[in-house]
Amino acid sequence: VLAQSAGKVPSLFDDEKFVWDSMAILIYLAEKVGEDTFWPVDQAARATAMSYCAEMHSSFQTLRNECSSNYRRSYPAAPMSEGLTADVARITDLWEMARTKFGTGGDFLFGAFGAADIMFAPVVGRFLTYALPTTPVVKTYIDAVRAHPFVAEWYTAAAAESWVIDKYER
Repeated sequence: VLAQSAGKVPSLFDDEKFVWDSMAILIYLAEKVGEDTFWPVDQAARATAMSYCAEMHSSFQTLRNECSSNYRRSYPAAPMSEGLTADVARITDLWEMARTKFGTGGDFLFGAFGAADIMFAPVVGRFLTYALPTTPVVKTYIDAVRAHPFVAEWYTAAAAESWVIDKYER
């Protein structure tokens, strides 16, 4: 019998195992294939990446509420609420700090594509969909995430969907 996920996504089916919630999925997959696949080897970078994932998981409610996930649209920049401005500023600070301090070994937050990038991929999508303000460092990171094969596949699948949920259209 599968546990109930309360209708939340994402969900992962792995043979008879059912895992829901993004943090639980990351933990499950890291245990299954090896932590170094998802987390930086350097302990300071790993601790920071884990903190980033937890903050992404529990924060940015205004961004979530005002900028729904819609990977088939691009909207022109619009005035931002105070809360959205604060969320965008915090995300920008996080991304710039990681890229500057830990990201020198690759194009992603901690160098190689990993757990923090997976957690922030939906945020990258929101930055692109709603033309949220960026800095050069943030723009380079956004472009790298968008070009990653996993994310590119996600966008291709979204584009193939035929249904539209009107309340998520601007």
